[in-house]
Amino acid sequence: RGCSPVVLTDVYRALPLLKRNLKLNALASCEICALPWGTPLERLAPQIRDRAPFDLVVASDCSYDFLSPDKPSPSIDGLLASAQACGARALICVGRRPNEVEAFEGSVRRAGLRPEVVYRGSLREEVEGVAECIVYSFCF
Repeated sequence: RGCSPVVLTDVYRALPLLKRNLKLNALASCEICALPWGTPLERLAPQIRDRAPFDLVVASDCSYDFLSPDKPSPSIDGLLASAQACGARALICVGRRPNEVEAFEGSVRRAGLRPEVVYRGSLREEVEGVAECIVYSFCF
C-alpha cells in the first residue's frame, strides 16, 4: 500500500513462525530476516544494512529481561540501539507488566533519548496477557 520496502524481523528461532504468518496473511511483498538487537549495522543482513535508515521502525512486546528501572536490560538496550541504527523514527509498544514500563523508561533515560508517549490503551488482560500498552515515538 505505498510503503516499500517492508522488512519483518525477529530472532532466528522465530523466523519459521514469522514466515508462516506472512503466508497466512498474504503479505508476499514483505521480506523476512533475523535481527539480533544490538548487532552493529555493518554485521546485519543486507536487507537491513543496505537500506538503513528506514523511515520507520515498529516494535511491539520486545522486552523480556527487565528486572528494575535501576538495572540495565540487555534486550531493551539492544532494541534501542538497533532502532537508532536502523531507522529515522521508531514506534515502540511496551506492555504494562511488573517493572516493564519502568525498566524501559530507565533504559531510555540512560540512552539519553526523549520519546513522546503517543498512545496508552487498555487491553483485555485475560486475552493479551497485559492490561495496558504504551506506545513511545522516537525521532533519531
